Amino acid sequence: RVLFRSHDVVIVSAPAGYGKSTLAVDWVTEAGLPVAWLSLDRQDTDPLVLLTNLMGAVRQAFPDALNGLLHRMDLGGAPRSAPALAAEFAGAVQDEIDELFALVIDDLHVLDEAPEAIEVLDTLVRTLPMNLRPYLLSRTRPSLSSLARLTTQRRTLTLTARDLVFTEEEADELLSQSGLADAAARESIRRRADGWAAALAVMADHYDPDRGLFPGADLGFVLAQFIDQEVLDRLSEDEEAVLTACALLPIFAQDILRVGPAGYGWLYAAPSLGAMLMSAALVVFGERIERRGAVLLLAVAAY
Repeated sequence: RVLFRSHDVVIVSAPAGYGKSTLAVDWVTEAGLPVAWLSLDRQDTDPLVLLTNLMGAVRQAFPDALNGLLHRMDLGGAPRSAPALAAEFAGAVQDEIDELFALVIDDLHVLDEAPEAIEVLDTLVRTLPMNLRPYLLSRTRPSLSSLARLTTQRRTLTLTARDLVFTEEEADELLSQSGLADAAARESIRRRADGWAAALAVMADHYDPDRGLFPGADLGFVLAQFIDQEVLDRLSEDEEAVLTACALLPIFAQDILRVGPAGYGWLYAAPSLGAMLMSAALVVFGERIERRGAVLLLAVAAY
């Protein structure tokens, strides 16, 4: 409650599996505040859908609130633009709800490529009601311009993956509470998980003291399924193309070129070395090159 009163906005930004949602549940529960919770999906990239769902989340916690605004929307009397409607939503929250509450917005990264939806949340933060504390959960840093001003005024609390990584002591305590009495097994799990909450939980659940640390292929399947569904399925086409290109390099190094770790290191460094050599060549020989356009096209064709 002290943290919520001393910070207007809480931001938790970390990759999948770091416990952002679990932390939010624990935090608002311990704070003893009413909570409105909205988990975003692709439909919320539409600003009006996002606003409707925000109002629905608030009404789940306060059923008698926002009736007037919703009635005007049904009659077509509310502002037509989404930012103006967001500002009116903030005013209605301030006027109609008498207690401090938290609004948890989960999976905010879904809106990274939706500037109109981001503008709705930016307007809400800019016109923030005194009784509302947004709690923003995202895999990326939220691109809300209003957060810059609040941050300089020390009105935001930001947590990143560095804050959510389990220390060795915390991981050992979690594994002990999960029933792992074998100190060697706990150490092995800590080393493999490297502080990642999801891996700690999965490996603790799949530990079998009678058959060895992780019998069978279940553990790898569960982790692979988690990464596939929670990370890879949510990548944009550009991000997927970059990862695919990077993933091919080890295959070329091992299966096609048959080079060891040193050869793989040279392959990995080749683009940077090539860029440096080309920059040096342009500095030395750039003025001497004639018909630069044709040379550029030939270079691209050769590449």
